[in-house]
Amino acid sequence: MRKTTCALVITLLAISLAMPFSIKKVNPLSATISIINPGPDGYPAKWNASTTVRDLGTSNFIFYSNETSVDSTFFLNMTVNDVEALKGWGTGLIYNNETLQYVSAWRPTDHVFKGSEEAGNMPIAPQVVNDEFNATHRILKWGYTYIMNVEWTFNGSGTLGQIQFKIIKEVNQTNPQVTAWFAFDPDWTSLYYHPTGSEIPETEPAYFEYNWSPLPTPTLKVEPPTYNAYRLNETFDINILIADLDEEWHLIAIQFALVYNTSIFEFVQWQNGTYLDGFVNEAEGESIIYFASSDYHGDPELPLCHNKIFVGVLFLPNSSGTYHAPFPSGSGVIGTITLKVIAEPPVSSLLTLNETELWNEFYTQIPHNVEHMTFSFLSIDETPPTIDDPTQNPPKENVQPDQPVTVSVNVTDLESGVKNVTLYYTNDTTWYNIEMTYNSTSGLWEATIPGYAADTFIQYKIEAYDNAENHAVNDKAGEYFTYTVIPEYAPLVMMILFMTASIIAVLVYSTKTKILKKTN
Repeated sequence: MRKTTCALVITLLAISLAMPFSIKKVNPLSATISIINPGPDGYPAKWNASTTVRDLGTSNFIFYSNETSVDSTFFLNMTVNDVEALKGWGTGLIYNNETLQYVSAWRPTDHVFKGSEEAGNMPIAPQVVNDEFNATHRILKWGYTYIMNVEWTFNGSGTLGQIQFKIIKEVNQTNPQVTAWFAFDPDWTSLYYHPTGSEIPETEPAYFEYNWSPLPTPTLKVEPPTYNAYRLNETFDINILIADLDEEWHLIAIQFALVYNTSIFEFVQWQNGTYLDGFVNEAEGESIIYFASSDYHGDPELPLCHNKIFVGVLFLPNSSGTYHAPFPSGSGVIGTITLKVIAEPPVSSLLTLNETELWNEFYTQIPHNVEHMTFSFLSIDETPPTIDDPTQNPPKENVQPDQPVTVSVNVTDLESGVKNVTLYYTNDTTWYNIEMTYNSTSGLWEATIPGYAADTFIQYKIEAYDNAENHAVNDKAGEYFTYTVIPEYAPLVMMILFMTASIIAVLVYSTKTKILKKTN
């Protein structure tokens, strides 16, 4: 036998039915109660879950962790459909309390009995009762009716009430999805009619889903992606980086092997990077270890004349075996490998990352991309860069005291390209050097000599290296490029000079006047 529906609601209904009313025959339609996703409109403060609302107007509530965090709230509409002569309702909504937590409930301003209240009828609306249903679920018992002073009933479809929930079940890599259902208990769900009668309506469940969002895929890569050598026995560095790493991956281990051709390269050294060290919580007893091995000659899995540098990086947890945030994130250098070019040109080769693995604290592998490197050594560059004569601003004849001087120069190298340009200058006591920067707009290398006091004599020269380490210098054949800061004159000296110039001008004028008179 069905349990008695909400005792309080029935008692209140009995009181309201004792009031005088006009007898009216009721033929209820096939009424239903459903749960509808309304989105945050109307009560945005009660919905701080994602505002990207999916399945609006349906019975689905779908959220993703990159948009909605744990402890976010949302609400649902309890809606009655196709009802006639409705005078009261009682519901028992069952929900999973391991996934969701009940927060609050209210009737919106346009609830189905708003007209009854406006007509002067007295609402009878007990608070929500939140009871245990079983070990994992609870039931919300709620209802509404009114004492009829003015005959009024509801017909059609509309909102009974709105209920707010908080998401309390976290999702992550090992538990990527949680789901739950909202359902009505028929023992606690009824519609009450005027002048008499009630029924258990058809009910429609609603579905809740919270998903762990796939994180951006990190990349293990070699930088630079291409490298051109220009001389035999040249050494060069390549960085092994991890890029676009999201902290939510909870990275704790990295593994890779750089495979190289031993007829072209000689391994020089491995140097640990510092990027990962910033994520070790030493105060909690965490640490990090690096393993690097470079002798795998004879490995049958390697191509002929190839070897590899095998590297492993492992974060160690604290003494209790747990890790602490922050976990590695962003982009940075894991380490640097130095190689030496031992083959004559022309040669080219790939430097590939093999056996790559990224592991998280849940002991599952993290998906990732891999980017390799292309190497080429096509010719030997023995030609130094060409350095034109520099120009300066202001010109050498007009450098004022304490005025900086910008030096610009055109430097070219058609083979390996210009690596760096340096300006060296002296103030007759000390030589200084300034790294010149390339101006892509003017195509010139530029540096600024700071301002000096009056009468300071400045000499300077330009030196440059190309990418094959060929060196060039332009020092004006040992005479250097020079300028002298314009001297300052004391006020008295300037006055004497001015007076002298004025007297000379008067004398010249007088002489010219006398000559003109004689000629006339």
